[in-house]
Formats: sequence, C-alpha cells, structure tokens
Amino acid sequence: MFNIFRDSLFNPKGLVKYANKNGFLVFLYFLILTLLMSAGTIISIVSFENSSMTEETTGCHIVDESFVCDGDEYDVDNLFFLYGFRVYFLPEDVPVSSIANFDNQSIVFQDNSLSIHLNGSEFYNFNYISLYELDGIEDAMSTLSTFFLIGGIAGAIIQNIFLMLVIIFISSLAFLKFRKEIKYKKIFKLIVFAVTPLTLLFMFYSLLNFSDIIFFILMFLAYRSIFALQKELFYQKVLRDHKSNQVNDNNEDIIESYKFEDIDQEDVDQEDDKDSKDDELD
Repeated sequence: MFNIFRDSLFNPKGLVKYANKNGFLVFLYFLILTLLMSAGTIISIVSFENSSMTEETTGCHIVDESFVCDGDEYDVDNLFFLYGFRVYFLPEDVPVSSIANFDNQSIVFQDNSLSIHLNGSEFYNFNYISLYELDGIEDAMSTLSTFFLIGGIAGAIIQNIFLMLVIIFISSLAFLKFRKEIKYKKIFKLIVFAVTPLTLLFMFYSLLNFSDIIFFILMFLAYRSIFALQKELFYQKVLRDHKSNQVNDNNEDIIESYKFEDIDQEDVDQEDDKDSKDDELD
C-alpha cells in the first residue's frame, strides 16, 4: 500500500501495475484516503473549545426530570457554545422569542426537552432528560457533547465518501475511450489510487485554510497523476496494437509474400525468348 501511495505522488504511470489488486485492498485504500480528506474537519471538531456548562456557570439544575434555572448566576443571555451552536437555558414560562439576538444555530434547553433551531426555525425537539435518564447539567452536557462529536466525525467521513466517489466518477469519464481494452472496475481501481494527491490537497486545505486561488492552482497540479495515468494507458494501448500488427505480419514469411503467378509468368516469358533465339541460330 505504501508503494501505491508513493507511485501516485511521484510515479503515476507506475500505477498501471496495480490494476489487478484485490477489491478489499482498494476499499481499504479508499477508506484511508477518505480519512485523510476528513482529517481537517475531525481535528477541528476534536479541538473545539466548548463552553464549560455546569450548575455553577449556568445557574440551572435538573429537578424531577426538568431543567430549573433559579440560581444567582442565571441569565437568559449568558453565552454558551457547543461545537458552533449557541446554547440557551430557559425557564418553563419564558418563550424562545424573548431571547435577544437569537443565533442562527442554537440549542435550547427548556423544561424537560431539547430543541435545535436553524435559521430562526425549530428543526428538532425531543424529551432529552427522560430519554437519556440524565442526573445533572454536567451529565446532560457530556452526553450531548459526545453525540455531537461522534455525529460530526461520522458526518464528515460520509460527506467525503460521496465527494470522493463524485471525483472518481468524473475523472473516469476521460478513461471511457479505453473501455474496450480495459474493464471499468480496473479503471476504477487505478483512479482510486491516482486521486491520492487530490486527497492530500483537500486535507491541507481544511487544515491550513489557504486561499481559494492557491487551492485551484494546486488542484490542477494534483490532477497530474490522473493525466499521467491516462497518458500511460494510451501509450500501452498503442504499444499493444503495434505488437499485434507485427504478429499478424510475421504470420506470413518472406517467401510466402511473393506473388508466385508473376514469377511463373516471368519464367514462361524467359523460356519463350530462349526458344526464339535457338530458332534464329538454327
């Protein structure tokens, strides 16, 4: 697998020799590329600095499977964040509309429920405390944080799997001219190996967040592996056709290539000329 990775970066035409690799290895390599592409998002999610939400910082606690906010520290406008979402704690009798500067991505804890709001509208609402049997604010935040962590990582990987498949499919269109000489599953394998530079580009783009102009310039360079692979397959096709023609030509040796009818006619003409000269001498 290391040799595939190396050849994809430094010797793309050498990828042709890996066309017969088994499907499990190709799937494993595809999964590794997907994880590399997702590395930036995963690191961003794992390293996200969430707010510390405890009974002391929020002024809220859980009583009889309900959120009760009656502490001295409680303020409806207290700033809490969880993986990019603004978190609000509301007493049972306070409507969501009373929150000033309500964020576009928000989580609201009220009574015994948790609701998710996107762009000012309620997206999802469920009985959070009863469903997970939570003991306190810390337990509630820990459970929700784990949910967002696993969901965010899984979502990033699934998203990049589809992105990888789209890239491979679009790239394979340029290889359809070889469909009579090479089965599509072999073309698919080779393109999976050849998109390694593109995968690394997406990874560094998400990690370093450099400008889009630089990204598109580097993307053209990253496509070098696919261009080189396409060129090598075309060269191998021409070489095979040339060898095939040579074999067909060699089926007929030099003697068999002569036209014997012409040779026989020349012999007849020479015999006639000789007889004519003999008659003249006589």
